[in-house]
Amino acid sequence: MLNFAFCQNDNGLKEAISAFWQEKGRIHLNTRLSTTHRRYRAWLSWMTSLFFLGSGLWGAGFGCTTPTSTESSAETAQESESTDGASGDVSPENNPDQIAILKPKVIATISPEVTVFPLPEKLKGKEVLRFANVSGGDTLIGGVGGFFVLKEKTFTLASDQVDVIGIAPWLQGGFAVATSDRIYLWDSQLQTTLLHQQLGNSPITALAAYREGSLWIGTRDKLWRYENERLVSFDDIKGVRSLLWVATLKTLIVKDSDGKDVILRQDDLGQWQQRNFESEGVALIQALPASRSDYWGLSDKGLWLRKQRETTAAWWPYRIQPNEKNEETLALQQIAIEATSGFAWVFTPTELFRIEGEDASKMPRPSEISADISLIHSASDGTLWVADRQNLTRIGQATSSITYNQHVAPFVSKTRCTNCHASVGGQAFPLETYEQVKPRAQKIVDALKAAPGVLAMPPAGYPLVGGDAALIERWIKDGLKE
Repeated sequence: MLNFAFCQNDNGLKEAISAFWQEKGRIHLNTRLSTTHRRYRAWLSWMTSLFFLGSGLWGAGFGCTTPTSTESSAETAQESESTDGASGDVSPENNPDQIAILKPKVIATISPEVTVFPLPEKLKGKEVLRFANVSGGDTLIGGVGGFFVLKEKTFTLASDQVDVIGIAPWLQGGFAVATSDRIYLWDSQLQTTLLHQQLGNSPITALAAYREGSLWIGTRDKLWRYENERLVSFDDIKGVRSLLWVATLKTLIVKDSDGKDVILRQDDLGQWQQRNFESEGVALIQALPASRSDYWGLSDKGLWLRKQRETTAAWWPYRIQPNEKNEETLALQQIAIEATSGFAWVFTPTELFRIEGEDASKMPRPSEISADISLIHSASDGTLWVADRQNLTRIGQATSSITYNQHVAPFVSKTRCTNCHASVGGQAFPLETYEQVKPRAQKIVDALKAAPGVLAMPPAGYPLVGGDAALIERWIKDGLKE
């Protein structure tokens, strides 16, 4: 068992500081502050931050953003309680006068290409399906009854001898395929590994890719990470039901056997921070990362966005189509995160919404997608895959070839590489044109993957937007086309 300790926790000190601040009165974003009060608050926050740092604490939150406020606190990777230590009653219903909402400024209508693939008979009607694809390579889907390869518009049986509980990309276009008692490698044929012998005889329940050649493995007893031929366990995360790894945000979402979400996030020092949001006053059905610091949440009351600024975090109601009482008028069913951008997809019975920062877009829900969705998968080529018990539906056009103008340049720009890599005023070699990026393509891949001896990019706190290392690797493979 590994102990990922970050810092010590002094609850008495935190309670004293919290009580002192409550006595002075909480500050809300919609409150106009006097100049003297603002200066006093800044001084107190600065002094207390120094005190907390000196005490080995992660920090404490002063002030409250509407509608719910939480304080940052120390944690270890073995703790499963809320790690942001909500202060007081943070339920929005108990603070009706402080409710403010977020909503998109503009909702545009889009018409992406929709392609429907009827499922193989062996997979039709299955409650749980597993899916993985490699950009420019194969697409695999499986469940009880075996797994299949989708090429063009045809499913080909790969094996009906295994009941699949997980599929994840592996090395060089291959895949790892998991059953309850084995992990196989598949590259046109199935090969057995001995990895299951090191998992303590606990049934395997979930599988997800981590980095290239690395895996997250969920079992009934604990969570495992396989990397560099070593297994690392997270002993207190038990009863893993499903795993979702968002590589661009270095975040793993674990759904446990009770249907609760546990989130593991790798910080800028490579340490793993664990959290859930049970004590923060919002009963969530789903929780997904929105950025390196923010989270989306879906409850029976609607969509929420947890925004963190410095040491203070708050859940904000996000209403796509609010009424005059700021209540959501849409029946929200599920949310999903777009792998390359971090944008959120929101499913309603009749429409799909894509939340894109301050704006949003919408499209009619394809009639082939029933209410009984068994999987949603966002691919690195920007397509969204949705399966119910009858069909696999692809939203968006699969890209046949990666080019600089269409794919790489927007990725470099949106990830803000050119903030530093600029010809004028830059701090490093420029990455503003095709001629500048092309000869450095492999160096960019190494930096994005944090290869040994290479300065990892992007810098701390900057998410990847619109792509990742796999995008640049495929661009190289496709011939570095402009």
